[in-house]
Formats: sequence, structure tokens, C-alpha cells
Amino acid sequence: MNISEIKTWAKAAFDKIILFVALFGLLLSLILLILMVGRERKKLEDLSQKQGQSGNLSRPARLLDMMFLDEGIEKLQTPEQIPAWSNRLMVAELRVSCVKCGRPIGVDAEVCPYRNCGEKQPAVPKAKTKDSDLDNLPDEWELRYGLNPNADDALQDADADGFANLDEYKAGSDPRDAASHPAYAEKLRVIKIGRTPMPLSFQGVQRLSTNDVRFLLKNKRLNRDTYAKLGDTVDGYKLVGFEPKKVKVKRQNLELDEDVSVLKVSKDNKVIPLTINKDNQGEIGANLIFLVDQTKMVVKLGDVIKLKNNSYKIIDIKKDTVILADINTGMEMPVQPFSEADKQLYPEVRALKPDSSPAINP
Repeated sequence: MNISEIKTWAKAAFDKIILFVALFGLLLSLILLILMVGRERKKLEDLSQKQGQSGNLSRPARLLDMMFLDEGIEKLQTPEQIPAWSNRLMVAELRVSCVKCGRPIGVDAEVCPYRNCGEKQPAVPKAKTKDSDLDNLPDEWELRYGLNPNADDALQDADADGFANLDEYKAGSDPRDAASHPAYAEKLRVIKIGRTPMPLSFQGVQRLSTNDVRFLLKNKRLNRDTYAKLGDTVDGYKLVGFEPKKVKVKRQNLELDEDVSVLKVSKDNKVIPLTINKDNQGEIGANLIFLVDQTKMVVKLGDVIKLKNNSYKIIDIKKDTVILADINTGMEMPVQPFSEADKQLYPEVRALKPDSSPAINP
């Protein structure tokens, strides 16, 4: 067969050749696919066998508590819904804590709006006791006197009489009338309680004869010594009595007699005992401050002080409280210590010792 005959045959059998090649390719691909499927099936069988031998590998994952994730998703999907209040505009809505879950809820909410809580809340206050701005001033009282029930103005002084709106509410006075206010004594505070300095000290006794006994007094302010007898007056103090006295004391295993004699002096109808060789034995007193105008004063039992147009008498001085009485009404009232809360309200009060009066020794 020559070349021309081969070409003629190839042209006639071209379609058959192409079909044969295609069928051979498909057959080869099928064989490869079968081999790959078999190999992958064997891998899966080996993997299943290994998992069967160590089936406990998946158990820890099934024991994980996913509740917190569910709750978090629920919170994101159901946020708190608080109705808008036209009076607030861009001001943040008032919130209170839920009595059960503690999350912030609307101040007027009857139940907690969170889906996983729903706890019933305390009843909303009645109109007369409702306090929208939570400043301890009821809305009804603020509206009556022209104050803002939606602003915290409890510590403001609407009539500039020295008393905050909260003070006026507690006393039942008119916060818009400067002539109507609580008792001025309520603005007194105790700074310190102790004994007022005593300029004289009792230093010794000189017996010139049976009927002539002299007492040595030292004035610490003037640095002056004076010998005086009963009935004499030294720097405004009259000598009115003397009580000789000794007590047994032990010092370095020795028992000694210690002189604790007392000389009594009087001033302004008040008797003051002076123990020999002792200092700071003046009358009990107190440093006070009047917060309205920051006047500072030293008071003693029986003193009468004047606050604006009211007068008060000091009738008792206790460990941390001074008791005074209104001269006109006789009503007694305590004077409380200057507290941390007062320091916040009156930051300008710095020097708590009186400017012109002697200090109180604790």
C-alpha cells in the first residue's frame, strides 16, 4: 500500500479514529475515578475506625455550657425598650436598677423589660410623693413653689436666705420667700469641743501663819506670778475656796504622797477648780461656725448667742453635741458636728478655728 492509498484510507476513517480516541480517554478516566474512589473510601474507613477507638474525643465539646452565649444573643436581639418622653429631648432618661437582675430599667417600669427577667417592680409613687429628678423634693412641692421637678435643685437656694431648697422642704417653709426659713440654729455646726484655755494656773501654797495662807498663781499669757489669799481677785478671777488633798502614788517601787490640792476661783458666777501644778483647766466650751455667713465663735455653758434676729442660750455641752434653747420659745435643739457632707456643701470653709476668739483645747 502506497502513501496515497494510506491518505485516502485515513480520510475515510478520520471520524472513526476520533471516536476511538475519545472512547479510550473516557475509559481511562473511568478507571482513574474508580481507583480514586476506592482510595478515599479506604481513608474514610480508616478514619472511622480510629474515631471508634477514641470516641471520647468529642465528649468534652458536648459538655460545654453554651447558655451564656444564648443569653448574650437574646439580649442583642431583645434590647430594653423604653418609651420616649417628650420632656427629655436629648437628656438621658432616668433609670433605676431592677430589683432582681440589677440592670437599668425605666423609672416608671412596672416589670423588668428584659426577656429573661420580667420581675415585677415596686409600685410607682403616687403623684404627691413622686420625685422625677430624684432630688428628695416631691414633684408636687416643686411645682407648687415654681421649681423644676426635672432638675436636681435640692441644694440650690431659690430665695438666697442661706437655706437650701431641701432645708426649706424639711422645715415646711417657703423656698421663694426669704422671710420664711428654718430656724437659724439649724445652720450652726460644732467644730471642736473641749476646755477653754485658762490663763491662770495654781502653782503652790505659802503658809505665813495659821491664818495667813497665800496661793501662788501664774498668768501664762502675761508671764506674771501673783501671791493672793482667799477673797482676792487676780486678773478677773476671785479666789473663793481651797481644798488641801494628797493621794498615794507609786513611783519606782516607792509609795509617795502627791499633792492634788484644789484652789477654786470664780468668774461670771462660775466656779472653776484649779488643781495644783496642772494646766488647761478652763471651762468646758465649744467652737461653733454659723454656715450662713461663716461666723466663728467660742461658747460656754450659759452663754447667749445671737444669730440674725434670733437669740439662743447654751444649756448643755456634751461630748460631740451642743444643746441650745431659743430665748423666745424655749425650744431646745442640738447643734451637730461639722460633717463630711458639710465640707462638700461648703468647700470655702477652710480655717475652722475662730479668728478672734481663743481656741478650744480637746
